[in-house]
Amino acid sequence: MSVREETGHGLCVGDRCVQRDCIVANWLELRVAYTYGDEKTNGQTAAGSDDLYLGFKIGLTSQNGVLPEMAIIPQMTVPTASSDRTEDEVLAGLNWLYGWDINDFLSAAGSTRFNRAIDEVTADGYTEWAQSWTLGYSLAERVGAYTEYYGFYPSGADTASPEHYFNGGVTYLINNDMRWDIRGGTGLNDEADDYFFGTGLSIRFR
Repeated sequence: MSVREETGHGLCVGDRCVQRDCIVANWLELRVAYTYGDEKTNGQTAAGSDDLYLGFKIGLTSQNGVLPEMAIIPQMTVPTASSDRTEDEVLAGLNWLYGWDINDFLSAAGSTRFNRAIDEVTADGYTEWAQSWTLGYSLAERVGAYTEYYGFYPSGADTASPEHYFNGGVTYLINNDMRWDIRGGTGLNDEADDYFFGTGLSIRFR
């Protein structure tokens, strides 16, 4: 499976992230991600680990002409974070991934996702939809880059508003089972974070 969805918001935008993938079968991966964040808001700094991410990536189809390669990820976060960053409950959802290899240099991918989320003001639950569109660029045998739009669209939230972002990054394939990336981006509306930077390491076990 190689649907390209780890480029941005799915796991660890703006944070330091370690992701581990364990291949159970050629169509199934167990995914675990640990994220550490450092946020500054109105002069106040909050740093610590986020809730642990767990998921299964299930391959659906290979690319066939204009029909994309596709996969789905049943996923959740579990309350393991520091006290000022945890949501204090399991938040489950589903991520649908799709992508196309256009030529040796250019690829395109997207994801459509929904997750249970918690309103920061009222602490009530709601459904958060997310959409991303990504262009990937092969710069060298082991070096790639990408640009991406993604947005969050709350449904049934008391106070949460839509957020829109643009980000980009560079990836380096250390070996066939390990990839490092560095990325940064900016919010596109008033509700979004002003800017973010992050780096991550993805490790795959066969």
